[in-house]
Amino acid sequence: MFYQTRVGIVGIVAPTKDLTVTLATPEPNTNIDFPKTRIPMQTGVLTPGTHTLVTLFLGDRELESLVHGHIQVLAVQLAGNQLTIADHPITLTEWPTV
Repeated sequence: MFYQTRVGIVGIVAPTKDLTVTLATPEPNTNIDFPKTRIPMQTGVLTPGTHTLVTLFLGDRELESLVHGHIQVLAVQLAGNQLTIADHPITLTEWPTV
């Protein structure tokens, strides 16, 4: 889900069907400089347990994400603890709990 104005683009992509993405509109006069502010949000209900959430957020003031007038979304794949964004693999590690 993306929103474009004269000052840039904001967006959010959640590659899972368990969660919903939306662009929230804050109360009027929340941002006087940018009255068309949209806040990317992800909501949903997860079962108790351990989950790995992958969400793509876009904030683009220079319109670099546009190619021939279309927003380019990077390919994302998660296999075990190996996250691949475009052609860049990242190994995920668990944060220690306190």
